[in-house]
Amino acid sequence: KSTTFGDSTLLTKTGHTLNNTWDGANVYNGVVTITNGNTSTAYVKLASQNADTYNKDVYFNAGTGPIQAANAGTNIYNGNVIVNGNNVTFNTSGGTLKFAGEENQTFGGGTNTLTFNKLIVDKAGGSVTLNQPITIDSLLQLTSGIIYTDTIITLKATATTTGASNLSFVDGTVKKIGNTAFVFPVGDKNTFFPVGISAPSNATDAFTSQYFYQPQQFGDSLDSAVTSISRCNYWSLIRNSGTSNI
Repeated sequence: KSTTFGDSTLLTKTGHTLNNTWDGANVYNGVVTITNGNTSTAYVKLASQNADTYNKDVYFNAGTGPIQAANAGTNIYNGNVIVNGNNVTFNTSGGTLKFAGEENQTFGGGTNTLTFNKLIVDKAGGSVTLNQPITIDSLLQLTSGIIYTDTIITLKATATTTGASNLSFVDGTVKKIGNTAFVFPVGDKNTFFPVGISAPSNATDAFTSQYFYQPQQFGDSLDSAVTSISRCNYWSLIRNSGTSNI
């Protein structure tokens, strides 16, 4: 706890069946690799009391034993975040993961869905590329820095979004679960193009949206409420579950 690591750092939990809880308030100025090598399910919990700061790339390696990251406070990530294994979570407690780097950052590494409590994108420069699907429990705050993803960002029924503008939005697919009105923070080609829905009927209803800054290829047939079709761009808005007519 409360330690500044000036160079590359390797921290490994091995051969112990008890859980390890690290208080946090650490600053990592070099590349850091955190590994839970347990063959049991004993976890490593990071930032249990205070947030950590990662100024370079961080590797989370978790096999049978989980790694619980970003448990308290606002944990700052200024480099890439590489996740190896299916047992890394960012939502065990009430903490926040914040992308704040000056250059482009990447996140992920696997194919399973990673879970967040709160995610903030407030970067000094560059963008964030998500290489893995994520689910957000509580908050997606978009201040500065575009999120690019070829997978999906899912917001649970209790999750909200704040911010979103030409400076920060999701260039990719966003899914919203729940029964509250919602504005999808989507865009393309460095431009924010949100689309909103009224409140669905049930808390389990789900809708997915993405914006495409390109001509649509779905034909020219019009619904009676539509007067014309843009030849420049379009939204995809899909009802994934439920019967709500939003």
